[in-house]
Amino acid sequence: MFDGKKDVFVEYMIKRKPSLRSRLIQLSVWPAVVCLTILSMLFPETAFLAFIVLVGGCYGAWHVFIRQNVEFEYILTNGELDVDRITAQRSRKRLLTVDCRVFEILAPCRSKYDKEMNAQNIDRRVDASSSPKSESRWFAIFPGKESKRTILFFEPNQRILDSLRPILPPTKFKKQ
Repeated sequence: MFDGKKDVFVEYMIKRKPSLRSRLIQLSVWPAVVCLTILSMLFPETAFLAFIVLVGGCYGAWHVFIRQNVEFEYILTNGELDVDRITAQRSRKRLLTVDCRVFEILAPCRSKYDKEMNAQNIDRRVDASSSPKSESRWFAIFPGKESKRTILFFEPNQRILDSLRPILPPTKFKKQ
């Protein structure tokens, strides 16, 4: 698989910028907790329930709030790229592992590559970038598991790009 000339190991981490949806979730959770607590306090026979609702609501709101903190880690090891999603700096989930030699194209997200990015025969889309509007966003298209074509949106740093350059032929590695 790897040509053996030189071992390559590059890690890079990027934080997802909060989207409008994420912000709305964060803003709506706390008022919901307050409303539920007030409603449960309106009935004197359920005073203890009001305390449980308040504590449970605060815990749930805090949990929802911190789950909006998402980071992506890219690990390039000898031509194999692993992409992990880290939520709330606690849980890690492997989104994909791919041998970069099977990339059909690796290019920056620019308008001249719109045809490739919006191809109809893409079965799986993985967005591991900080934002869909990021200027440093790249995409890679490759055959995934079970012959499903996959597109990965990510933001590699210069070290990752420099490490991928000798692996991919110039026809697959597009420049900015």
